[in-house]
Amino acid sequence: MRKICKIFIVFVCFNIVMGVSAEDVILSAIDAYDTAEDKRAAGERFISLLKEDGFIDIDETDGGIPLKPGAPQDSIDLAVWYWSGEYLYDLQDYDRVKYYINKALPLCNNEEQRADCYSLLSIIHFRKAEYAVAIYYAKKTLEIYRKSGDKSRISSPLNTISAIYLAAKQPEQAEKYILEAIENSTAAADTNRVAIQCGIASEIYHAMGKNERALEYATQAYTLDSIRGNHAKLGIRLSQMATPQIGLGMTAEAEALLKKAIPLLEQYNQIVSLAICYNQMGALLNMKGAHTLAAEYYQKSLDISTERRDLYSESISRLGMCEALKESNPREALNHLNRYAELKDSLYQQDMKKAIQEYDAKFRNEELAMQNRHEKIEKQQILIVAIAVVSILLIFMAFLFYRYLLRKKRQMMQKELLESKEIFFTNITHEFRTPLTVIQAAAQDILASCSTTGSSDSEPEAKKSQELCENAQDIIRNGESLLSLINEILEVARLSSGKTLSSPAMQHADIVAYITMTCQSFKPLAEAKDICLSYATSCEEYEMDFSPDYIKKILQNLISNAVKYSEPGGSVEISSRVSGDNFVLTVSDQGIGMDEKAAEKAFQPFFRVADSKEVGTGVGLSVVKLSVEALGGTISLDTAPGKGSTFTISLPITHNAEPQSIKDINSVEVDAGVQEVEVTGDGAKILIVEDTPEVAKYIQKQLSHDNYAFYFAKNGEEGLRQALEVQPDIIITDVMMPVSDGYELSRKVRENEMLCHIPIIMVTAKITHESRVRGLEAGADAYLEKPFHEDELRVRVGKLIEHNRRLRELYSQAIECDEAPKAKEVSAADSEFLGRVTEKFQASMADGKIDYDAFASDLCITRVQLNRKIKAITGYTTTEYLLLLRLKHAKELLKTTDLPIVEVALECGVDNISYFGSLFKKHVGVTPMQYRGKIDNR
Repeated sequence: MRKICKIFIVFVCFNIVMGVSAEDVILSAIDAYDTAEDKRAAGERFISLLKEDGFIDIDETDGGIPLKPGAPQDSIDLAVWYWSGEYLYDLQDYDRVKYYINKALPLCNNEEQRADCYSLLSIIHFRKAEYAVAIYYAKKTLEIYRKSGDKSRISSPLNTISAIYLAAKQPEQAEKYILEAIENSTAAADTNRVAIQCGIASEIYHAMGKNERALEYATQAYTLDSIRGNHAKLGIRLSQMATPQIGLGMTAEAEALLKKAIPLLEQYNQIVSLAICYNQMGALLNMKGAHTLAAEYYQKSLDISTERRDLYSESISRLGMCEALKESNPREALNHLNRYAELKDSLYQQDMKKAIQEYDAKFRNEELAMQNRHEKIEKQQILIVAIAVVSILLIFMAFLFYRYLLRKKRQMMQKELLESKEIFFTNITHEFRTPLTVIQAAAQDILASCSTTGSSDSEPEAKKSQELCENAQDIIRNGESLLSLINEILEVARLSSGKTLSSPAMQHADIVAYITMTCQSFKPLAEAKDICLSYATSCEEYEMDFSPDYIKKILQNLISNAVKYSEPGGSVEISSRVSGDNFVLTVSDQGIGMDEKAAEKAFQPFFRVADSKEVGTGVGLSVVKLSVEALGGTISLDTAPGKGSTFTISLPITHNAEPQSIKDINSVEVDAGVQEVEVTGDGAKILIVEDTPEVAKYIQKQLSHDNYAFYFAKNGEEGLRQALEVQPDIIITDVMMPVSDGYELSRKVRENEMLCHIPIIMVTAKITHESRVRGLEAGADAYLEKPFHEDELRVRVGKLIEHNRRLRELYSQAIECDEAPKAKEVSAADSEFLGRVTEKFQASMADGKIDYDAFASDLCITRVQLNRKIKAITGYTTTEYLLLLRLKHAKELLKTTDLPIVEVALECGVDNISYFGSLFKKHVGVTPMQYRGKIDNR
């Protein structure tokens, strides 16, 4: 027994070092034990680890299937399989949850245990939007609880069923279950749950358009909370009552309720509900014509919503301010309306457009004048650029004419003429490089200036700065293209004069994956000309020595020429194979082709086909030949007029380059679903969404030496599903994918409350300015061009992961210092989520012990998801975070009231004054009495 335990401990420690969680190690090892004693020890360790990690926030007696000392083998297996399902549900691995729960079900000794399993299965299918199956298991749970006769337990699955029907847009079905839930909670004398269920019933009837019933249940919830002395929730209940009253036209009654609700919400610092009440009051006052007073209420709501980055509440406030100010201050009203238009989605755009047009006429002349000024500036810039281009062309033509006169006069031999061309182009390209370098530097300075000053400018100046910034980007992009061409000309001229090509930087990697990614970068160019571009290979991957820069240069010239000289509707085919000791690469097109005489000169510098209508310099193929030769290979051409051209490149296969210090990942099947490599270090999780397996594996290889864990998906729809299951630290996605593209994936991630904090990197061949803007608008944090540089990808990934970690640290520090987190430290969605958590907790803080399942259910999530989300945002477990809220409330009461310490403890949900004192001193550093004394001395 001791020997087995020692081996098991060593095995656990080894796997923990390798980046695998101890829970997963124990779970995978349990089946290996033969004796009940060994399994019991492993099972107890498994459950204790779940408690240590914050997965189990309550005692075993409060729910679930306990693991009792001395239990028989079946009971041990039952507890382990059940808690395995709970653990994997936290990881959103729903298929494995079903596997373990189905193993646990045959071992259940009683109906209560089966009900626990059915309940978990119901929630799993609910989260997967499989509503029919979810209803089935929820009703199985209900059937068992009905037999027990426990009214309180019966109401729990009834709540679940009504929530499923409401989520499935079937409030009529939800109605009967919530009514039965209220009936059972009432019979069990559980007034707290009855109040909550009445609030849910009010939402259901409001969704059905039955405002009278909604008002009845909201009133009942208010009455119950009043009787219980739950004053923190009375303001919310009054607001709930006002909602159906407004729908019923009972504006006077609604206004009276809101006037009572607002002081209560202010007293208990329920900021989110307070903003809603301010908006309701503003709407009522606008209806009465009291626009000045309405504007004051809307401004209060606006102050709260902008501070909390609550965009929905802000949009309501903005629209209300527009209505309140349209007579007294139309310009300010227009400003609010414009901001409202930015906040609302396309469903509201038509109504917004009509409203804006009513005010736009007053300022149209001013905008037209501004537009004329911008057009004048643009024309001046175009004129300057045109003069510069014409000047360069005139100089270029003058030099060409001078060279022609020299050639005629001296009647030099062909070799001497070639040498004079080389000397000429060397000189002229050097002359081009100097002004281009100055232009590039100046454009970079302009771009940097725009980035640092644009945010503080007025709106006209901001637009002007944005246009200047875009022009600078155009200058930089075209300047880089021109410099690239000049460098090629210089390279050809230097090599033609007898100098050797610089030694290529070789690396040992998958050449097939790199070629695949490079070919993808030309698909937009081919599609724009209606040309089919394809790449076929005899092997899915092949490791060898090659130079990425040289391979990229070879493929860019050959593929761009093939697309340029092909007619619309044609095709360009790239293929590769291994032949003996050589890697053979071919590029074929169906273009104009060349005759035998032209084919012999195709690789000479500056040679172009005489009857070609395409514009070019004639240096591309010479660069290709020189690059192939520098790699020790050969190139051949098979062509005929009207039949296209085929270039065949043969490169020697070597394995001399220093291999990258990464793990062997050749066995990973990218398209087989979620796969994960063993990692050490921080083990950050990266989800790669890419429909080409070779490119996905290439991205993985570039990042593998940084000790990340990798997961894969083939399209945006599968990527979203994997993200919900895995909860990655970062997502790397392609843009052009089947089923659902990268833009759609990015938008859905940003709209999902559980995923919105995850950074996204888009890697794509679409490199236009419009594509980049569209990606950033969809929510991408970075945008990389295929084929990308390894160091850029690694730096981007590392910085984004480090940024998210730093935000969690800043948020934790802010909470510990009783400060509100800054807007840049937490997103609007996360801020709204924490606001709802805080509001719901404050409403029930005085009740003492928290029912975590019910608490999470009120937020429409599970207890496990609640723990994970709070941990991801704040760095604290749910228990730790709620404890900080209790202490914060205690300090506020000690500052602002004269309540005795005992009553302060009770208000914070602690009924043991000694425990409250020790807890307060542990976290604050002084006793409650000493803390109050410091406040009084100030």
